[in-house]
Amino acid sequence: METYISTDCPENSCETLLAGLLSFIHESSFLSHWYRLWNRADDNPTQEVRRLSKEEHTNKIDQLNQSSLPRYVGIDHDKWIYLLERCGLVSVSTDGKVSMTNVEKWNSFFITYDILAEVEPANCLRTNKRWYIRLGKKGPNWIDKAATQAKKGKLVPPRCPNIEYIGRRLNAELNDMIIDEEEDGWGDACGRDTGDIAINNNNNSNSNESQSQRGNDELQAETGPTTPTKYPLLESLCLGIFLSWQRSRRK
Repeated sequence: METYISTDCPENSCETLLAGLLSFIHESSFLSHWYRLWNRADDNPTQEVRRLSKEEHTNKIDQLNQSSLPRYVGIDHDKWIYLLERCGLVSVSTDGKVSMTNVEKWNSFFITYDILAEVEPANCLRTNKRWYIRLGKKGPNWIDKAATQAKKGKLVPPRCPNIEYIGRRLNAELNDMIIDEEEDGWGDACGRDTGDIAINNNNNSNSNESQSQRGNDELQAETGPTTPTKYPLLESLCLGIFLSWQRSRRK
């Protein structure tokens, strides 16, 4: 198995942000579920394409879109691919085609961050093969294959409290990271040290600020005060997975 390199496990990195998100879904979802890892252009056909396509084909597209992980979380496609690419889990060609790097790297990522998940390619509903990830605790009658889940018509993800809030914040903060990286022009914003950069929440609602503050207060009650960063959700998710990573290394 290819080793996923995370010797230092930085608290503010794309790797710990992605790990925090996947861990949140796994721990908070009521059921185990297979999610499509990323979308393609033909997953969102135009009205003209729909008009020219067979109804059976467009119905399959609509059904399978229900299992899209970025759609479920509420992350824009470009930002989601940016996150996966920065983690080295997908590659993007010059024409924009997204490809899986290799399964071993994903498995190593799961082991490194103690995430009980798995990925597999599947030809659901006899459509083009796509990559899926299973998240959520295994309960009675859990489904072990993405294709079986689709065949049974169980494509709607289970309830995951607060996933909409997490998605909105993650979308906004990934946008800030991309802008920072474009302005700096010298590296990966996900791995930057942002400890002495002031928090900028001008675009967030008062409700989001208060929820974020409550989350930070709870973290500080357990771990002590943390250094403010420009990305408060990144701080919260990363600190949670960072502490879990530390605990697993002490066992």
